[in-house]
Amino acid sequence: MSDHTRRVKTQWNSYVRPFDSFSDEEISGLLAFCSESTKVAEKFSGKKCFLAYGALLGLERSGKLIPHDFDIDVAIDCGLSTKDEVADLCRKLIIRFLDAGYEVKAKCFAQFFVLPPKHVKPRYKVEFFASWIEEDRFYLYFALPGVNIVDSLFPLKDVELEGHHFLAPKIPEDLLAATYGEDWKIPNPEFKYCMTPDRWAPFTSFFFSRNKKQWDEYYSEKGTSVECDEDTDSDIDYTLNLPNSDAMCILDIGCGNGKAAIDLANKGHLVTAIDTSQVAIDQANIIADRNSILSFSAEVVNLYDIPEAEDFSSRNEGKFELIMANDLINYISPVGESMMFRLAFKTLSGNGALHISVPSHLLVESSLAAIAINPDKVRGIAFYTRKICIDTLENVAEEHGFSLVMTSVDNSSSSTNFGFQKVCNVSVLQIATSA
Repeated sequence: MSDHTRRVKTQWNSYVRPFDSFSDEEISGLLAFCSESTKVAEKFSGKKCFLAYGALLGLERSGKLIPHDFDIDVAIDCGLSTKDEVADLCRKLIIRFLDAGYEVKAKCFAQFFVLPPKHVKPRYKVEFFASWIEEDRFYLYFALPGVNIVDSLFPLKDVELEGHHFLAPKIPEDLLAATYGEDWKIPNPEFKYCMTPDRWAPFTSFFFSRNKKQWDEYYSEKGTSVECDEDTDSDIDYTLNLPNSDAMCILDIGCGNGKAAIDLANKGHLVTAIDTSQVAIDQANIIADRNSILSFSAEVVNLYDIPEAEDFSSRNEGKFELIMANDLINYISPVGESMMFRLAFKTLSGNGALHISVPSHLLVESSLAAIAINPDKVRGIAFYTRKICIDTLENVAEEHGFSLVMTSVDNSSSSTNFGFQKVCNVSVLQIATSA
């Protein structure tokens, strides 16, 4: 019989139900869903998946799930990849699961839970982790920050866990020793993963929350000293060539404290503004209230947080006639840029326009010169930033259903402006598949 009331405390101070409180039917159902979701992941990503962490540990110790464990862990073999490539593959995979009706819970691009569609009971879940190879070293989020065991893992082999078939490393013992230590065969319910900063360092770029703290600090220092002046033509009106007489429905992605968006709302446009920083959004709302701007709304939307961005897109599908992203993509990673284009595609009206502004000094003609610089307190670098290759920008836009129709240089702001329109015969489903 199962015990639905029993809970154990995890290393992360949450309480979960262990497998030894599951009935045989529940264990079989969970393993069946794990097998199903693993096959779906392989179909969607084109990558093999294999048992890892506790699931592999239980397999090698007893051929069963560990009694005090509480979820099934599966690694995605991303192969020879960079961290940006790993993040983008996981981005695509999460989107494909969501589009197929599955529920996904995630806080980063390298680790996420997949659950059945919300109407399906019981609520089984499988935890996926990204693994990849860089410079002949194996990385497995979050425990292995580059270990020399590649030859021990591949090619993967077929295994059976309680009557269900999966893939596993060629020599499972080597992965388990790297993860848990040489004494991995001895059960230890008190085991805790080593979570020191140096071990986390290779994985921090995967977090949905990356750089949020720095931007919150930046806007806290900036304050809410912005005022509106309806008699002054804003730089944004000049850049976008907006007619002041016609009200438009506009979305500002990466709005900061809302100066540009509020200026447009003050001229009669209906403006929605989004940003990853809660501090910035709070300030934008304060400024709008102070100036009695009624045609303005602002909310936190993190482009890296796929479920959050997808929720915003679904609530505002086809709503906006104009979407602008000024001085944004140079502050977000390539995977954030892809999410920006996806959100824009879903929320832009059929004949609407997407305008992107990039500081001209950050534009380069070669993808090899499109370097990224990470925050570094010692060197005084507050934010992640990167240079943008113009050809790559156009290609990424095309992959997400946009065609470049205009490029101009604004000398007054030292920025280059790009205008995009949707390709009429491209659907959201096609975008999810190809992007």
